[in-house]
Amino acid sequence: MTGSKFRGLPQSMVRSILILSVFMLCLSCVRMENHSPVVSPDKRKTILWAWERPEDLQFIDPNSVGIAFLAQTLILKDNDVVRYPRKQPLHVSDGTYLIAVTRIETIKKGKFPEFSSRQRHEIVRLLMKTLDLPNIKAIQIDFDVTRSERIFYRQVIFELRRKLPKGFPFTITALGSWCMEDRWFGDLPVDEAIPMVF
Repeated sequence: MTGSKFRGLPQSMVRSILILSVFMLCLSCVRMENHSPVVSPDKRKTILWAWERPEDLQFIDPNSVGIAFLAQTLILKDNDVVRYPRKQPLHVSDGTYLIAVTRIETIKKGKFPEFSSRQRHEIVRLLMKTLDLPNIKAIQIDFDVTRSERIFYRQVIFELRRKLPKGFPFTITALGSWCMEDRWFGDLPVDEAIPMVF
């Protein structure tokens, strides 16, 4: 973190860059086996993640850097989908390549989710709504599903792909274990699975 190329950058930015570098060195992005990758501008860009905190990223060069930002969080409980939109400001330059990320979580205590068709349709509807946000060029789902939740998640992904505009970039995050010994998602109709290591 003391290298000259990092001088003057906020520590949070330096940490993000270093973490991204470790991801790139340790795990390459997984291209899905049975779906032709979409040729899109993000393949030529470094993508930064902007989670739920105030971010001013107007200093980045939109010609070489894009941003994947948390657009909403969906909580599944009982037969409901509770939506929490992004609350923190995100400032970017005009023309920045933006990926709208939706985080999905399940209630582990009390009212366990039913994983019903109603919930599936509502998740897809809310995912499609993120396309209405300004300058969105791709969407991403971040859902750390357990084995018992995989069938439901697959149904969500297939339904969403059918509704997305043809060729619209769609990615998911993937736990590190999914990319090594547990490749259960290789036939999903997404363009990339982005490995996440904690």
